[in-house]
Amino acid sequence: MNKFTKKLGALVLSAGLAFSTCPNVFADTPKIDFIDVSHHNNDSGLSLAFYQTIKKSGINAVVIKVSDGQNYLDPAASVNVANAKQAGLIVNAYHYARFKSNAEAKAEAKWFDKKLQLVGFDKSKDGQVVVDVEDPTIYSHVSAASLTEYTNTFIKEMHDLGYSRVDLYTGSAFYNAHLEPKSLSVSEPWLARYPLYPETGQPQPDFSNGKGAWQWSSSYKFVGIPGVFDVSQDFSGKYTNVAKVDNATPTKVVKKIGSFPC
Repeated sequence: MNKFTKKLGALVLSAGLAFSTCPNVFADTPKIDFIDVSHHNNDSGLSLAFYQTIKKSGINAVVIKVSDGQNYLDPAASVNVANAKQAGLIVNAYHYARFKSNAEAKAEAKWFDKKLQLVGFDKSKDGQVVVDVEDPTIYSHVSAASLTEYTNTFIKEMHDLGYSRVDLYTGSAFYNAHLEPKSLSVSEPWLARYPLYPETGQPQPDFSNGKGAWQWSSSYKFVGIPGVFDVSQDFSGKYTNVAKVDNATPTKVVKKIGSFPC
């Protein structure tokens, strides 16, 4: 996601956190329950081999960027959805919010819905649909009370459009300063906070409205896989415990983007 807290994680974690199927060396190091991806990871989408590799390692879910504002579709979304499903991962999806009014919030939700259908997301069988509220141009123009109202409007519109699993992503500081957590229509959100020393697992986000998921790095390096990735721990099970994984919509269409070094 377009993270405002990315710089700290990049400085600390670029030192070489490595992926392994072995237990963490430090017992308090946060877990990797799921990752989130967008065209920033690969303009053409990530390969089937990539998703198969992380699935074998024990990562069972992914959150895929689908849309932004009222007129943007992530160009990698359809490939990421198809290949993640083919690999057997639980597929969740997110929208980057830019709304500054209730009308804009409804319009963005409708855009998100249309693009979810376009890229192959099944509202009845797949996972969470997430509104990513963090854009600095929003909070510089509206109060916390108003932004909370607009966020709730977006969430309600998604429910009205038939999505039963709707969640919020933002940074821990943004959540508590630019929103009113107790007035939000969702609890147990997905929050970002990047600990200076990940092996201690501290500090965690300030979950002031129920403990959900924690994105604890935006620059995690998996051994043998190029690039850096956003990784999260799922405390509430929203992203990794869809009722029956077998019910997640399969796809027989594998989007090939070339070989992948595993």
